[in-house]
Amino acid sequence: MDPVILVKGGGDIGTAVAVRLHQAGRQIVVAESPGTPILRRGISFGTAIDQGEVVVDGVPSRPVGTKAQARALLADRVVPVWTAGWEAALDALSLQILVDARMLKRNQNTETRKDHAPLVIGLGPGFTAGEDVHLAIETNHGPSLGRIIREGAAEPYTGIARVIQGYGKERYHYAPIDGIFLATREIGARVEADEVLGRIGGEELKARFAGIVRGILKPGTVVRKGQKLVDLDPRGDEMVTRTFTDRALRIAEAVLLAIEEWERSQG
Repeated sequence: MDPVILVKGGGDIGTAVAVRLHQAGRQIVVAESPGTPILRRGISFGTAIDQGEVVVDGVPSRPVGTKAQARALLADRVVPVWTAGWEAALDALSLQILVDARMLKRNQNTETRKDHAPLVIGLGPGFTAGEDVHLAIETNHGPSLGRIIREGAAEPYTGIARVIQGYGKERYHYAPIDGIFLATREIGARVEADEVLGRIGGEELKARFAGIVRGILKPGTVVRKGQKLVDLDPRGDEMVTRTFTDRALRIAEAVLLAIEEWERSQG
């Protein structure tokens, strides 16, 4: 198998990166674990694990568990979603580049390391260029968004949400308790203020304003207290469920730029 770029994380940010790199002609494999909670399921390759196939921006993706399956999909210009554990991907795939796009805000137990590939890129808080990764990409909103960090750490997680039509953090709903999330609305649904979006045990989650459900965890997801469950957009435009945010696109462009600069440096 020709060298590939492994994008770790099949959520919306990882998918934006994978789509942009695919468009640039690179061979991309996305690694995601079955059962990983995904909020923006309409534009996330990780959803292919449940659905069998997901097409984002015209780029198809399907789940695989073996090197042979991945090779076959790559030959057809389909993005494989590796489900057999990312450690197994290190052994099975000829990795040239690894991009950790899980957005976990930490690199626990140095789970992603520089020796995992010739070029290792970490997105956002938790990564330090020159230590656990070769390069980091700034992911916080602000003037440094998309900056390629060659030495030092990405900015710490701020928890500050981008304001849309006057609504910031209130656009998101979080689990009030541990339990099983039972969504009562689906992505793309238009809702009114005080409409029930889902339940955990006897706790109801009600919309704080009228809008459209941009993201929501699938029904039956086991969640922990404080976990993000719903993303509500006040603009009411269904297109927001099928398009990447400006932030995701800037991060993806930064990753492509970092890779192109590294490739030039390799002669």
